[in-house]
Amino acid sequence: MMNLDEFFERFCDELADADINKLAPSTDFKKLEEWDSLASLMILAMIEDEFEVLVTSEDIMKTTSIEDLYNLVINKLK
Repeated sequence: MMNLDEFFERFCDELADADINKLAPSTDFKKLEEWDSLASLMILAMIEDEFEVLVTSEDIMKTTSIEDLYNLVINKLK
């Protein structure tokens, strides 16, 4: 299973032009300049591919940080 650090790296990989050195798991990803509807769809697809769980747009709106999103995914696996 993917740990938080691996999830963080994959998340950052999906954001075009994101500087991973300026981000952390505690980053509020919805406030990032790179965050838009396309980024959201790419993150949803990455989660479905990597974890085989369905995360909705509403789920993403309920989270704040990258770590919150990771925890939501992990809880859906239980």
